[in-house]
Amino acid sequence: MKVHTIHLELSAYELPKHRNRPGASFSEEIHRLVGSVRPLLEDAFETIPAARRLEIANAIKTIREEVLREER
Repeated sequence: MKVHTIHLELSAYELPKHRNRPGASFSEEIHRLVGSVRPLLEDAFETIPAARRLEIANAIKTIREEVLREER
């Protein structure tokens, strides 16, 4: 299994801990929580006209690039 170290704000780290199922690992909780939201987001995104989706995707790409530059 590949492992990555990530940095989270304490408030983000605490979210899955409060919803943790007995015996579930932190990774399992992240998969459960994020996995349950993603299909809903994908369904919502598909309702947006194609041209607008492209604008949103480009805006997200620009923001990601800016964040990466700031982190360096």
